[in-house]
Amino acid sequence: MALITSSFSGTFAFAASKTEKAGSVSLVNSDNDEITLVKDTDDANNYKFDLINFIGGVELTTADKEESITVTDEDDLSFRHAKGDSLISVKDGKARVKTDKTGTETIMVYAEGEITRDDKDVTLKGQIEITVNVVKNGTLFVGIVGEPEGETGNEIPNLEVSYNDLNTKEVGVYRATSEAQAKDSKTDGLRATYELVTTVDGYDEKGEPTGDPVRIEGSTNNRFELEKAEDGESVTTMTNKGKGPGTLKFTIKSGGSKNSDGEWKFNETEDTTTATVLKRIDVTANTTIDKDGSSTDITPIPDGMNAVQ
Repeated sequence: MALITSSFSGTFAFAASKTEKAGSVSLVNSDNDEITLVKDTDDANNYKFDLINFIGGVELTTADKEESITVTDEDDLSFRHAKGDSLISVKDGKARVKTDKTGTETIMVYAEGEITRDDKDVTLKGQIEITVNVVKNGTLFVGIVGEPEGETGNEIPNLEVSYNDLNTKEVGVYRATSEAQAKDSKTDGLRATYELVTTVDGYDEKGEPTGDPVRIEGSTNNRFELEKAEDGESVTTMTNKGKGPGTLKFTIKSGGSKNSDGEWKFNETEDTTTATVLKRIDVTANTTIDKDGSSTDITPIPDGMNAVQ
């Protein structure tokens, strides 16, 4: 009996998989590395803010810069607390504000994606930080009328004027709220929105002022000139005197209780805001510049006045 054997040779290719740390990590929406949110107190448990849509995704690039991939799928992205206050919760790439306090939280965004190099599957991983600020819903502050309205999604703007800005500024009380709760809102978002108000609680569902009335109190000092309403207490405008850097504290008072005539006493302090004249020179504003050797004098001029040549 003969034993018959056969043999053959072949080449088998196996795709080896490995993990590699990205050489560089960036957000698709590169400017969206910071956001300011306000808790929606009417719907606090709903995850409304789309973090993935906000950042646009994460771009991972290999250390040799030969390959890159853009990660946008929620299965390949995760968001975790890194440092600071614990202010938000994240689920499926969407966030809700879980606190009633003002603070800042750093969130680490983790991303991973698959690339193929040299017939090998490579999992590219990387991480990048974003900053989430939270402002307490209902926070009151003094602002220059017309400016805070354009700061949606940003922190409460500072009340500041440049050294050479001598123009009179109308001031008012602003209230922080979420987009979803803002007057005439057309969105269900959580971005911080700032509304000019005349009462503590802003506006009701019909857009009518609600809560005790508010006013701004303060006194003229050597840096700011103030104008007041007929009541002699409510500050309506401020003007930089051009005397150099300095500050002035405004106090926001609410009605509190009424006197025997039924008039508000404005005996409740809600908050304070500090107005500041900066050292910074606004080159677009009117100034005269006199040079004498190594000395340079810069004199601010209010709008509508011409420099004497």
